[in-house]
Amino acid sequence: MARRTKENSPSVGSPVRAVILSLLVTSCGNPPPPDPYCSSASLPADLKVQSGQGALQVDGTTPVQFLVFHLDRKPVDNKLLGRAVAVKPGQYRVTVNNTVHTVTVEGGKLTRCATGTLLVTGTTEDTWYVQELSGAAVEQTRLGRPLSFWPGTFRVKVNNTLTTAQVKLNQVTELKTGSLVVEGIGPGYHVMDKAGASLEHKLMDRALSLFPGEYNVEVGESTRPAKVEAGQATSVKF
Repeated sequence: MARRTKENSPSVGSPVRAVILSLLVTSCGNPPPPDPYCSSASLPADLKVQSGQGALQVDGTTPVQFLVFHLDRKPVDNKLLGRAVAVKPGQYRVTVNNTVHTVTVEGGKLTRCATGTLLVTGTTEDTWYVQELSGAAVEQTRLGRPLSFWPGTFRVKVNNTLTTAQVKLNQVTELKTGSLVVEGIGPGYHVMDKAGASLEHKLMDRALSLFPGEYNVEVGESTRPAKVEAGQATSVKF
């Protein structure tokens, strides 16, 4: 009988080796990608949690609550920004002013996350609105009052004038409006964009906050142009 040599012995070919390596990788599991907004550290000594629990803290610059939900949207707990809440290990949906981020909490660890701040300023008492890029409503407040959000890009609206803003981690993004007032006699004035679309109506001699841009002002049958600049007051007389 011929002796089997090394050259004619069965060997693991490259296709078989690739399958084995693939199975090994699959069985070991791939580590999750790093969380851009959260980090994990040891639990503080003064933070009391039950055995096996971890803790979650979301930081921000405004006195608003973060809400913790299971992935099936069942509520878990809530705390003010800057305070920690004890939770079981696992993944959670965490909302801040209706913006959402999925957070993983480990047992015996503090998962600490950060938000960004958006602020729209102006000289009137008008309301500013935050929307998703799709136009879906997110949150609203008065000019001069900041809002905390998970980082992202949003649409911002003031008196139907629109711009986009990027909320960045641990930063304050400020948008400045300008004011427009129409002086004269009449029941009120209408503000329109350059395409002729109506934006807002106001009584004479009362100011509106608008994002910077060029507009048309209509009083009765008369129309005049108006340019609004950030942080500046524009007056149009009829």
